Amino acid sequence: MADMISRLPDSLISQILLYLPTKEAVRTSVLSDRWKSVWLLIPKLDLDSSEFPDYSAFVGFMEKFLNFSREEKSCLYKLRLSIQKGESDDHSCVTRWIDFVATPKLKHLEVEFGPVKRECLEVMPLSLYICETLLFLKLHRVFLGKFESVSLPCLKTMRLELNVYANETGLDLLISSCPVLEDLIIVRRPDDNVKVLRVRSQTLTSLSIEAGSNDDDVEALAEEFEYDYLRVLIDTHRLKYLNLEEDIREFDILSNLDSLTKINICGQFDLEDSADEADIRKRYMVRNFFTSISGIIDMKLSCEAYEFIMPIKPLSLQFC
Repeated sequence: MADMISRLPDSLISQILLYLPTKEAVRTSVLSDRWKSVWLLIPKLDLDSSEFPDYSAFVGFMEKFLNFSREEKSCLYKLRLSIQKGESDDHSCVTRWIDFVATPKLKHLEVEFGPVKRECLEVMPLSLYICETLLFLKLHRVFLGKFESVSLPCLKTMRLELNVYANETGLDLLISSCPVLEDLIIVRRPDDNVKVLRVRSQTLTSLSIEAGSNDDDVEALAEEFEYDYLRVLIDTHRLKYLNLEEDIREFDILSNLDSLTKINICGQFDLEDSADEADIRKRYMVRNFFTSISGIIDMKLSCEAYEFIMPIKPLSLQFC
């Protein structure tokens, strides 16, 4: 049976290996000379740097894989990297890797870093923002610099977690330039350079805005940077699920939310019990939001939000 499998063409064997975890696929290279480099043709790569002896070994493995791909002119469909690195490690190699794999065939990209200082964050290359076949994107603890154009016509799921942005305008452009985006998760950090979060999408059905308060490095940042309440502007016509686990200063809804059926609000609204004009305006915006969501069938609120909403819309609610 082994000989029969070995007689199969490389392209077919690589498709078989595609169903194995990357670590197991690599192990097939010791079977014989015939199998030595077949795994390098697999269009999927899922790696965790902590499974290597050290960061240098991880970098060397990735460089070998990408050099082979360059020579064979092969392309990745899926890349998932989970990376733990120190301050002295190369701060640009991941940027180069993503720039290389952001080809017209890449469909799934996940890049996740462990805790790292702000100045050591890897910068995402401009090629990532024009990867026209990308369906799924997850970026965790990276830096998204300035860019002038975005072309992600196939992207349906985007998860932006604990990243730093050059400015909030870039984040606005990134979200609004995904014409088929359906699922968006944003996990914030105190130093992310975002004070006003604008979510404009005609296709979005699920939106989650969270504060990354469960991470030790984020809690340390909160002590160094003044954590301000967020202003949120939402313009989505098809939204079905809204999750707010973030403290909100102002909350503007620019579109009809008749499609919204499930909501989870575990943050706080920055509201004072005063006759101040700005506070009255904010109370009106929050009140207007809760009175406009007539189609809700599942609602979970924090105690603070519950105390505010009850005089407006008495309901049977679940606390978080």
